[in-house]
Amino acid sequence: MASPSVTIGIPVYNGAAYLDKALASIAAQSFQDMEILVSDNASTDSTPEIIAQWAAKDNRIHVHRQQANVGARNNFIWLLENAAAPWVKFAAHDDMLPSGYVDALYGLAKAHPEARLIAASVQLIKPDGTIYKDTPFPV
Repeated sequence: MASPSVTIGIPVYNGAAYLDKALASIAAQSFQDMEILVSDNASTDSTPEIIAQWAAKDNRIHVHRQQANVGARNNFIWLLENAAAPWVKFAAHDDMLPSGYVDALYGLAKAHPEARLIAASVQLIKPDGTIYKDTPFPV
């Protein structure tokens, strides 16, 4: 089987409160040529169960559970070192990706092969869904 074009790397520790919604938004992307690589940093909440439920229904989701908490930095490094794709997008356990997000970023990457980093705007959203900060990145 060929390697995917994109890896979505999700480092998580005790992210149960938002993880289900984050994984739903990533799994629903129109871009399909990707792996979703989750590294659970020895969570003590229901994070492992949520990840297992998603992995059982989506074969793009690959899961690694750290035996002990290795710290945030090392969890990110593990994801980067184990990504199967040449392009990696990190997503936090509480990131909600809008429809077409990965398509748009990958399209920019393909249009600019000299690029080493592609970034998008960020909206910070309260638990009730209201946006309280919009941070556009320059194009």
